[in-house]
Amino acid sequence: MSGVKAYLGLKLYPFRLDVPGLSEVESQTGLGLWHLAARMESRTCTAKEVQLVFHHGLMGAGLAEQDALALTGLHCVPGRLEKARAIAFLVLSEAIHGVDSVDQEVDPPGPGKPDGEGPAGSGPSPAAGSTSPPSGAASPVTGSPRRRSKARSPKT
Repeated sequence: MSGVKAYLGLKLYPFRLDVPGLSEVESQTGLGLWHLAARMESRTCTAKEVQLVFHHGLMGAGLAEQDALALTGLHCVPGRLEKARAIAFLVLSEAIHGVDSVDQEVDPPGPGKPDGEGPAGSGPSPAAGSTSPPSGAASPVTGSPRRRSKARSPKT
């Protein structure tokens, strides 16, 4: 099946808006699909709109309603809304325009993912992206020249 697929955690889930899902999204939002897609693309949509498309996209792809509700409740929350919005936008776009024979995948898991995706211990260490000098490097010289000279010369 061609369509949108997205990693939620480490598992790849398909999304598809079927006719009942399309009708339900339009009914509950009071918006046509093109208007809703434009709102999602411009990031002027509501969290509820994202949740509706996300939820009905999972169900339209064959996921049981309770499982779709659980995943929606886990992934359509503050701190994760941008990824959920991106998925919902692709699901709407696929419903409107269709998708070529190539599947669209959102955010494959890998090292350094904020959701803890990818095997533990994989990827660079947290210090790898640090801009501070290595711990063995000399500290930068600070203070006035007079204070620095007093600090270097022993008192007699």
